[in-house]
Amino acid sequence: REVFLIHSSDRIRVRYDYSLDSVRAWIFTVYRDNSTILSGSLDPDTGQVVSFSRTIARLGRPADPSLDISASQGIADRYIVERNGAPLPVNMSESRFEPLGFPDEGIAGYYVFVYNRMEQNIPCDYDGFTISVDSVTGQITEYKRRWYSPDNAFSVAVDPRVKRYEAIFSVQQKAQEIFPDSASSLKIISAEIRWRDMHPPGVIPRPGSISTAWKIQFDDDSIRSEERPVPATGWVDARTGKILDF
Repeated sequence: REVFLIHSSDRIRVRYDYSLDSVRAWIFTVYRDNSTILSGSLDPDTGQVVSFSRTIARLGRPADPSLDISASQGIADRYIVERNGAPLPVNMSESRFEPLGFPDEGIAGYYVFVYNRMEQNIPCDYDGFTISVDSVTGQITEYKRRWYSPDNAFSVAVDPRVKRYEAIFSVQQKAQEIFPDSASSLKIISAEIRWRDMHPPGVIPRPGSISTAWKIQFDDDSIRSEERPVPATGWVDARTGKILDF
């Protein structure tokens, strides 16, 4: 109630999620007139809001945004500081506009911003934030905080022995072995050094156990033909050139 200024007439349901395949959390749902208006999660150790999502009412909503993407990013940037009490080392890696409903319905949507946690000036692949901003009201409609690795879990970053073109070549070779029919249409989308920091829920990585690697994203005709194409990914060890994941 304190964080979201919830009306006293609204009903709040809270349950504890302790399943093995997810991070422990208090899951909350807020109802108004038997409809869900807000849902999210709280860290059970700190009480900090980890995530939430608001329902956007479509009825009577204008067709065009009132805010542009630049103003909305400023709102998202400030919200990270406000929610966490201080600026955090992050870098925005993605921004996009999402319509509400079908494109031909003429309803103003919302902006989505993805931030990566930065350690030693290198982006994490998993830790960071995803924030959505209503393009009409400027209200934060979605917030996800991913900040699970302790500072000492990251190793000391060193210059990669494996060059970018070598990492790309390794992934191209692997793709040709597995999908020979798609070899001619393969296209590299991105190749960058990142912390390979994703780990099972509830597992605390050992000190110095998170290292950097080349993350290579690519697609081909088969992937591009899908209704919602998601790039394929290959991870290459920056020291040995070994493919870590594909």
